[in-house]
Amino acid sequence: MDAEVIVVGGGLAGSLTALGLARRGHDVLVVDRRPFPRDKVCGEGLMPHGVTALQRLGIDPEPLGHTFTGIAYHAGGHTAVGRFPVGVGVGVRRLALDAAIHRATADQVEVRTDVTVTGLSGEPGAMRVRTRRGVLRCRAVVGADGLHSRIRRAAGLHREAPGRKRYGLRGHFQLPDGRAPRDVVDVHVSDGCELYVTPVADGGVNVAVLLEEGLARSLRGDPRGGLRRIVADCASVAEHIAGAAELSAPAVTGPLKQSPSGVVADGVVLVGDAAGFVDAITGEGMSLSAQGAAIAAEVLSEGLRRGRLRSEHLRPYAIRRHQELRQQLWLTELILWGIRYRPLARRVVANLSNHPELFGQVLAVNTGHASLASLGLRGVKRALLG
Repeated sequence: MDAEVIVVGGGLAGSLTALGLARRGHDVLVVDRRPFPRDKVCGEGLMPHGVTALQRLGIDPEPLGHTFTGIAYHAGGHTAVGRFPVGVGVGVRRLALDAAIHRATADQVEVRTDVTVTGLSGEPGAMRVRTRRGVLRCRAVVGADGLHSRIRRAAGLHREAPGRKRYGLRGHFQLPDGRAPRDVVDVHVSDGCELYVTPVADGGVNVAVLLEEGLARSLRGDPRGGLRRIVADCASVAEHIAGAAELSAPAVTGPLKQSPSGVVADGVVLVGDAAGFVDAITGEGMSLSAQGAAIAAEVLSEGLRRGRLRSEHLRPYAIRRHQELRQQLWLTELILWGIRYRPLARRVVANLSNHPELFGQVLAVNTGHASLASLGLRGVKRALLG
């Protein structure tokens, strides 16, 4: 046996799950096709609960990035600013975070790169991960191989996501000397896209765009030119990054939304984007991945100790993940519907602008510091309709 657990994919979710298992005394092997550190198309905003989850594992993202205290929405001439009720967020380059996580796991987890996984077979307690270099054997497998997860497909958990396909476009810029990043993540809503500006380290900003499929197709072969055109159409962002130096080559990923039929199978647990992806209202994807990784490590460790690794034994992970993330995801989807239904977007942002305490309540739910019940149906209605 090559390891007790093999984690396929060494990104944030995979590495944090591996670290959680290793600290519970399990022998873990992480395999990935690429060397570390790796970049990724991402909004790069860690919400306060994501910052806390990393700090609990001894990884402090604050020195790596730029802190922010809330979210600002802009639509139709209206601006709404919501502040986090507890803690701060951190805008952090994925390259820097990837390196920090890899350093934290390297002395506790074996990592092999340049390993391409091609399939999966076996049964709980005797799983086989097929790679181009041969077969690896283990008791259980963690699928952390991203949006287009091969492990998800091999485990029979893949399902085509319903609804519109949306894509992500990202670039980094160094602001000119004397121009400071803002202390919020700015989200600008316009036709066909949302434009996110997140402060990162040393006067840099991440400019990320969530695109409808038609607009994404128009960028093929020229993401740099596409990003420039989108920014030019948003006067406040264009002014903020005027004269800025490009720090990274703009890149596109997607389709983003993933809705697997489940997150556990016999001997298999899915984490991170492999376990499903929902468009973020405030960029909480990394934070949700960190939360899910902590739950997965706890439940899988219990299954390994007891020799109970079939899907029904691992289902507590699916249940707890759903319960703990349900309120955040449900509210995210609802508010996003209001923002992305363009005739309603201006009204939603105006309502939140007129009631900043309501926006703060929304962020409290989204960051796990308050229950949906505390906001209530009346609060949700006020956010959407006034």
